[in-house]
Amino acid sequence: FNKGLLLDRIRLHKKAIECFDKILSYDPQNVRALYCKGASHTALKKFGKGRFCCEVALSIEPKNVFALCTMVWCLQHSKKYDEALKFCDTALEINPNYVYALSYKGKLLFLQKKFSESLKYYEKALKIEPDNQTAIFHKFKVEAELENEKKESLVKKFMKF
Repeated sequence: FNKGLLLDRIRLHKKAIECFDKILSYDPQNVRALYCKGASHTALKKFGKGRFCCEVALSIEPKNVFALCTMVWCLQHSKKYDEALKFCDTALEINPNYVYALSYKGKLLFLQKKFSESLKYYEKALKIEPDNQTAIFHKFKVEAELENEKKESLVKKFMKF
């Protein structure tokens, strides 16, 4: 299993899928291998296959936050933001302090241009894990967008005069 994770981490996704398939040939109910395989397919932009793997994993363990968040990631890359938010909310119902789910929700709201809401989720993630580089980076992006919105609003007001 660790070999598959390592291969996935170094972006050898096809080889990682082979490792996960080997595990699944012995243990077809291995939820971790299923959602990791789903993540590898998603990284290869094979969103249908990624989603299928996540659906199978969630049919076995519907409350597995890792499988839920992998589904969120897959749906996000498929630009199915509303559906991804539902899975994200489910993960947060199970574990409201799961930093990855909080960050995913922040990202999904950002992609929907709901910057104020997005910022709240990054701030909550950073209260739990202050050194989370992903949350820090995306929080700055959200703050920059909020600043741009303020500037655009001021420009529109001045243009009316």
